[in-house]
Amino acid sequence: MQKPKISPRIFCLLLMCVLSACTNTNQKVVQNNHDSIAIKPKTSQTLCFREASGTQQKDTVFIHLNIDQQKVNGEMNDVIFEKDARRGKLNGEIHGDKIDAIWTFMQEGTTDTLALQFQLKNNELLQRPLKVNAKTGRQQTDKTAENWIILPLIDCNLRQ
Repeated sequence: MQKPKISPRIFCLLLMCVLSACTNTNQKVVQNNHDSIAIKPKTSQTLCFREASGTQQKDTVFIHLNIDQQKVNGEMNDVIFEKDARRGKLNGEIHGDKIDAIWTFMQEGTTDTLALQFQLKNNELLQRPLKVNAKTGRQQTDKTAENWIILPLIDCNLRQ
């Protein structure tokens, strides 16, 4: 029986994901124990969050959320300094202060998706970190992680 072969393009993409995860050691993480941002039921809200990390503080994640009752949509851009960025749209639902969303993003001319989990707390957006699934070689949300990535609330006019 022949082993399945991985194309060089897929291999490079997987290698970049693993390396970017290894080099992003300066991200702030928090254990899940903060007070929630006030979510106004039956109203719409627009919230923006940005976090700079990496050794030179040049790796940036920017998230723009539109919350309308239980529906959430917006954009998420993950820009790693001197590497290919991942930019795309978020669509999901909010229940209490927890958000489950699908991020449809473009990277190196390829469209991909990731299921992400967030929580709104203390003027911050907490994101469960990602891990690489050893069987598929794809990133996925680490649902067992106790530490979350912290993205502070910013004025949406500041963007990136």
